[in-house]
Amino acid sequence: MDHSAPYISCYLILFIAVFIFPVRHGLGQVLSLHKEDTTGVVEKEDPFYLYTIRKQQIQEKANALLTSRRDFSKQLIKSKPHVPFSFTKPEDSLSANGRFLHISGGSISYAMNYRSIIDTPYAEKNILQHNVSGAVNFLLAGFMPLQLTYLIRRSNSEIFRNIHDVQLSLDPVGFKKGMLSQFRNQLDQYAGNLEDSLTGKLLDLKTQDLKLTGDWLKNHFQLQRLIEANEILKVPGITYANGLSIDENMIREDSMKRESEKFILLYKKIEGEYSVLQRQIDSLKRIYEEAQSQANRLRHLAREDISAYSSYLDWRSKVSEQDIAVMDLPKAYKRLLAVRSFSLGRTPLNYSELTVKNISINGINVEYNSWYYVAFAAGSVDFRFRDFAIGTNRQPQYLVMGRAGIGNLDKNYFILSALGGRKQLFAARANTFGVSVIDLKVFNAEAKWRINRDSYLTGEVGQSISPDFRNNNTVDVQQYKLSDHSNKAAAIKFYTYYPKTRSRFEAFYKYAGANYQSFSSFQTNSSQKAWYIKGEQNMFRKLLKLSASIRSNDFSNPYIIQHYKNSSVFKSFNATIRKRKWPVLSIGYMPISQFTKLDDQLMEYRFQSLNTNIYHYYTVRGTKTASTLMLNKFYNHSGDSGFVYYNASNIYWGQNIFLNGVVANISVSDTRNGQFQSQVFDESIQMNIGKLSTLLIGAKINNFNRQQVKVGGYMNASIRIWKNDMLYVFYERGFLPGFSKSLVRNDVASIQFIKVFGTK
Repeated sequence: MDHSAPYISCYLILFIAVFIFPVRHGLGQVLSLHKEDTTGVVEKEDPFYLYTIRKQQIQEKANALLTSRRDFSKQLIKSKPHVPFSFTKPEDSLSANGRFLHISGGSISYAMNYRSIIDTPYAEKNILQHNVSGAVNFLLAGFMPLQLTYLIRRSNSEIFRNIHDVQLSLDPVGFKKGMLSQFRNQLDQYAGNLEDSLTGKLLDLKTQDLKLTGDWLKNHFQLQRLIEANEILKVPGITYANGLSIDENMIREDSMKRESEKFILLYKKIEGEYSVLQRQIDSLKRIYEEAQSQANRLRHLAREDISAYSSYLDWRSKVSEQDIAVMDLPKAYKRLLAVRSFSLGRTPLNYSELTVKNISINGINVEYNSWYYVAFAAGSVDFRFRDFAIGTNRQPQYLVMGRAGIGNLDKNYFILSALGGRKQLFAARANTFGVSVIDLKVFNAEAKWRINRDSYLTGEVGQSISPDFRNNNTVDVQQYKLSDHSNKAAAIKFYTYYPKTRSRFEAFYKYAGANYQSFSSFQTNSSQKAWYIKGEQNMFRKLLKLSASIRSNDFSNPYIIQHYKNSSVFKSFNATIRKRKWPVLSIGYMPISQFTKLDDQLMEYRFQSLNTNIYHYYTVRGTKTASTLMLNKFYNHSGDSGFVYYNASNIYWGQNIFLNGVVANISVSDTRNGQFQSQVFDESIQMNIGKLSTLLIGAKINNFNRQQVKVGGYMNASIRIWKNDMLYVFYERGFLPGFSKSLVRNDVASIQFIKVFGTK
């Protein structure tokens, strides 16, 4: 289909109706009539003279536009309108600046953290930790954005490991941002051309011409002259003058009748010209408004997201509907647009529920998705042992994974995966002790069906091959058996959102056999049946938001060697009331009941909590202030946790007052259970130092069991250095309830410096 046809027909009609007819039959006739006026002299005070001069000026401008539009029409007929997209090519960038690698910006951060006591089940004192992190952004060959991120951590702790992490990755966000910028700039430029400024200017001139013509027709001088001309033609002897002979009066009457006939003819011609101008303006308006509407649609398309290959295809389809030749990206750009990730070094992996989920590797990761899907990942793994040094027998772990399929991850797809690797477990056979490693293989198939725009269903099945720890044969390796379900797994998930009622619902179920192994779960000799249901509902025009979930979870103890079966239930509920100028009220109840069956013994652990929060921001006599009231109640026992606050309740009230760059805060909290009571009174003030720095100073009074009173303090400062660099300083001398039923001093300090470079 030739999309240029509507453009050609519209402009040909416009060319004939607007350009040719007025030129030959409009102003020319008016001027010629005026030149034939028998008076022979035109007075400058005559309104017709002023009208003629102004009319001539408008016509000269219109003729200049006619020439430009005729050239535009000829060009339009020869070629179909299209968006002349152009993209930066690597060779162009290299020839322009001669640099293959260019540093475009980045940041570096140093942070020092100190704690006198670590408040965890792992007790340590006087821990000092140094962190250096940052990112450097590169531009490769002038168009390929790369990002180098790094993290170095050093400490004197025996619990926290020293870390050296480096990652070099393609920056898909930076690339897509640059490409989107080119799209939008060029679309905006084309939209401006599409608006047809020539038509707009011509429409403006014709509108001026119409007003000028209408003013002349309605001028009291012309109307009076029209009445007199009609009387001269229709009333005999009205032109006779006393003192003249009959012959002289007859000559006078004939002359004035001819003048009157010419004026009436001139008035009618100008009336006809007024009607023609009205039709021309209506035609110009239709053409101009249509072009304006199309330009606005293109500007709207220029703001749409095309950051993925699938969204680019949808976007391109919408552009083609605008009677514009379908543009296309160069092949290299389309390939880059389909790259979801490419990284070397430390990188997170989160592929699927039954293969790899929520782990990181030190290696390579590539993921590509256009109409087909491929992914590859390989490297060493810190599975479950990233931070804490649990035992000294740390075994090397690694994985190699490949994935391939068809479809789009955001819509429908079918993907096959194969995974091989080595995994460390805290489990052993009956005749061994300590930590074991296993070699495993996993084969997986997963699919997604997008039911509609707001609903989808996913499912996957997996089969693993690994040693069976239920078997005492230390060299036995599980082989593939179709009838054996202990090394198989399946998962299914359903999600939907109903916009009319603002309802959200999600459900999930997973089964894993006792000997199914992968890098998405941590289990030994126990089958799993995990599921959850989530719901969210907005009511009363978003005044009330309700959300609730119920979930089962497994309980796995990596420190014991036994075969066990588990059953766990986690429940949660939350309600939020939010209305303008009202306090925001939030109530959450998360009762978690966990049942564990070890052989014939059934034990229940309860971790339940009730959280209520009221926040209100308001003004009192022109002063802005905010109030916060919180209630927290925990339901558990001392055997459930090594934390001192077991089965405790906490009430907190805080008040903020905002005064011209100064924020004052007063708060009180009361925490108690059957073993202790603790009240904390907190006062602080925050002030601006200049325009870019702040200083906060506060004091805390701690009252423990009404026997000990300790006073602590803290300060926090943010200082801008130069233009883009920041220095943060924090120190607190605080006190915590200890196991000895007394307050224990806890000092916390941190210093952080962040420098940003490469920004304008």
